[in-house]
Amino acid sequence: MSLKHVREQCARIADQAHISIDADQVDAFLRGLRADEFDALKLQHGLRFPLRFASFHHKLNFIAVLSMLNAFSGYRVDFHRVTGHGAYDCVRRIVLAMYLTTHDEEGHTPLDAHALETVTVASLAQALGVPTHTETPHPTIPFITVGTVGGPLQEPLQLAAQMCTETAAFLREHGYQDLASYVLDICEQALEQEHVEAYMASQLARIPAFDDAINIDGVRVCLWKKALFFVHALYNILMDVDEDSVADLPVPLLALARRWRHGLCEPLPMFVDNVIPTILSYLGILRFHHEHVLASWHPAPQGDNNNVPGPTLERRDAYCMLQWHGWHA
Repeated sequence: MSLKHVREQCARIADQAHISIDADQVDAFLRGLRADEFDALKLQHGLRFPLRFASFHHKLNFIAVLSMLNAFSGYRVDFHRVTGHGAYDCVRRIVLAMYLTTHDEEGHTPLDAHALETVTVASLAQALGVPTHTETPHPTIPFITVGTVGGPLQEPLQLAAQMCTETAAFLREHGYQDLASYVLDICEQALEQEHVEAYMASQLARIPAFDDAINIDGVRVCLWKKALFFVHALYNILMDVDEDSVADLPVPLLALARRWRHGLCEPLPMFVDNVIPTILSYLGILRFHHEHVLASWHPAPQGDNNNVPGPTLERRDAYCMLQWHGWHA
């Protein structure tokens, strides 16, 4: 499957749901951009870390795990309320803590399959510094506080732990020590394909945590948000490698860097969850003409938290988000 096919597939589904793009609002948004502010913020892609990796393999594995866990934007209000940071910042903190607390021992390396299969909700909560219990006043006895299992971020941390253990199981089943080893095989195979980036994304999507395809009216729609995020991250990392270090790259990545020297083989679709569509809707770029069609795609949310305010974003946040998520319709 090519990325063109992914675009056409998504466009067809969007058209059936009467979702449209207002070209006039796109022009208005572009005319309103401040060039100096855009240039200053467009490269803040969130992939620079205060780490000195033992090898490029370790760095590749780190970015792959980060991509695998790059989710939870739907929980941004909870993350902001508990930690003061957004979902992606919290994921970065988790992966950074996991990397620093897993050491080379008994043939294991940081963030390898062994490390991923031992991830628990408690270890993730510890990485973020959040409680694993919720404390509430006793309903009848004054001055008594009752602690119940399940902290304020129990649900997203459970999902994150499940992603880690499922990924570890996939790697074990297919004979890989870590995600980087699997990625290197994918890159080597992709170089023999007509659609390099699409092949890489499709092979990453074999891992359950990367597979975000959905069925709409009997049609399987591939989104590949995490997989495309990783492809874009890998492209940026390889383009940042200085000439003196290029020779140290693993052979598949060296060949891929040479192939990407003049840009990706085909532009990537926007790899998004609900953040960018929300911004585009606010800007009037995305038009939803028949909301009842969209409501049939997913069950309505339950509970009473219908009017919970989200975090406050500034205009500078839109610059960073739109640039990082890929501005390709």
